[in-house]
Amino acid sequence: MLFFTAGVNHSRFPKALTGVLFAYLLGVRNPRAPTGECDCGRRRDDGADHTTHNLNCSQSAAFKAGHDCIVDALARSAVTAGLPCTTKNVPPHKTSDKVGDVHFRLSNEWESEIVDVTMTVSTFHPDNAKAARTKGHEDKLRKHKLAYAAAGHTFVPFAVTTTCTMHDEAVRCLAIIARRKAQIQVAIQPSHLPFSMVVGRATTSLHAVIGTSIAKGVAMRLMGLDTIRHLGNPPTRGWFTQEDLLDRQGWMDSGSDDDDHVAGSSFTGDSNVYNFALGAGR
Repeated sequence: MLFFTAGVNHSRFPKALTGVLFAYLLGVRNPRAPTGECDCGRRRDDGADHTTHNLNCSQSAAFKAGHDCIVDALARSAVTAGLPCTTKNVPPHKTSDKVGDVHFRLSNEWESEIVDVTMTVSTFHPDNAKAARTKGHEDKLRKHKLAYAAAGHTFVPFAVTTTCTMHDEAVRCLAIIARRKAQIQVAIQPSHLPFSMVVGRATTSLHAVIGTSIAKGVAMRLMGLDTIRHLGNPPTRGWFTQEDLLDRQGWMDSGSDDDDHVAGSSFTGDSNVYNFALGAGR
């Protein structure tokens, strides 16, 4: 359960969601199963196991809330790596109102990147998990890739599963963000550690943050927002968003000792560009 514990410094995981998450992971009945009617009109008090429906019903408010947990985690990770990033003013398609989730820029000399997050339901069987994240990845490519290419953006699908596995492209995206964060760390506070170790630590941290956000998103979908509101937890997002960071911290203050609140565009270079080979050196 590394993904559940390692990210606690970045996200508050409500205690009420813990039992729900572990029930799902263990395959037992949800101890706090939502009752009444789903937002789509389906009744939950017929004695059936509604786990799959709760995770998949896009008409449920908890469906988007769980998705937003991952979006906020990814955006916050980009901000801590010094990437100009937004989740509110993401450019739509030129010919429709379809839009991605996160817009950031790795280099002023290249196209900006637009990321769209999806979480698909899977079991712990490796083949099932791979099929689920592959389907989510391909669905996002069909939806956005050509449209955003025509608009001058690089589209990056970020496909994860309810068992906290990620598609290779999502892993690669985190690896690039981790490398950028490591460059900022050694530039602000030089370290005696090899750069590869600094990158490794940053990568581990980002995977823990994203893993925790996936777990929280799963638990929120399983529990339902009505139950969460009744328990007094935030109805949607429990993460600090980019705007929260800007309000709470002087994010352009390069004198800050906490690299998690340092962001800007001064540490750019071709080695950080998304389409550049990761092994090209610092």
